[in-house]
Amino acid sequence: MDMTLFAAAVVFIAVLLILYRKNQQLQRQFAAKQAPGPRKGAEEQRDERLSQQLEAVMRETVKFSASRVMGRGEYEVFRAALNFTRQSFPAGPYPFYVFPQVSLGQIIRTTARLDWQADQAHRAINSKRCDLLIADRHGNPVAVLEYQGSGHDIGGTAERRDRIKRIALERAGVRYVEIRNGATPAEIQQTIRTVLTRTSAA
Repeated sequence: MDMTLFAAAVVFIAVLLILYRKNQQLQRQFAAKQAPGPRKGAEEQRDERLSQQLEAVMRETVKFSASRVMGRGEYEVFRAALNFTRQSFPAGPYPFYVFPQVSLGQIIRTTARLDWQADQAHRAINSKRCDLLIADRHGNPVAVLEYQGSGHDIGGTAERRDRIKRIALERAGVRYVEIRNGATPAEIQQTIRTVLTRTSAA
């Protein structure tokens, strides 16, 4: 074989070998970048979710407004049921209803110039519940009572969950009132009286 051709063949094979190794290296690097990172623990996922929810309800571009506890037809059924069971309709100086364990997504609406921001803010509060909702005789939310009992801080997230609730409710014009653990019935009633007196005077 001609030495020139032999040398050219050797160089060509060497170049192919270098290119092959380089290609293998690039493929390994690409695969490493595409591979999912270590799975986040449940606590880390929960913290991240709460941070996102807090950011969503604090966004200035999102507007919050209160919504009736139920639709007009449902409300009429509710009133008929109260009448049938002989429960008194709200009257006197404090004409309000009390509803337990109401979803915030039921009583708060969100709007924003960008739909995804409104949706994100609503999802942040949709599954969260208030301990007690006080509504006027037409079903409009007035105040939320949140009991800070000994079993309230599940997983150490109560403070952030309550902050998300408080921000959303207050931005919607609904009062947020905490009832401390150990409060007596008389103290609770006085707290409610104060809230409703201020509401009636507003």
